[in-house]
Amino acid sequence: MKKTWSVGEKIFKQDYKRRMKMFGALVALFGAEVWGWNMEERLDRVQRRYVKWILGLDMTTSNYILVEECKLIEMKEKALKRAARYEGKAYENMN
Repeated sequence: MKKTWSVGEKIFKQDYKRRMKMFGALVALFGAEVWGWNMEERLDRVQRRYVKWILGLDMTTSNYILVEECKLIEMKEKALKRAARYEGKAYENMN
C-alpha cells in the first residue's frame, strides 16, 4: 500500500478529487463491509485531517467550514452503506 500511495501522491499531486478517492479506497474504507457497523468518530476525524493536509490548510481550521466548502460526506455514512450492501448480498446468496 505504501508504494501505491507514494505513486498516487506523485501522479495526482494537484488532483484533489482523485486523492480523496484514493484515500477512501486504500485507507478509510478498506474492509468497511466487516467493521462498518462498529463505526466510531475516529474515521471522520482522520478524513478531516487528511483533507486539511492535502489542501495545505492550518490544522486549526474549523471543521464545519471544511465540511461545507469541500462538500465532504462522512466516512461513517459510506461505511454503513457498504456494510448494509454487503449483508444484503450475503443474505441473497444464502437463499
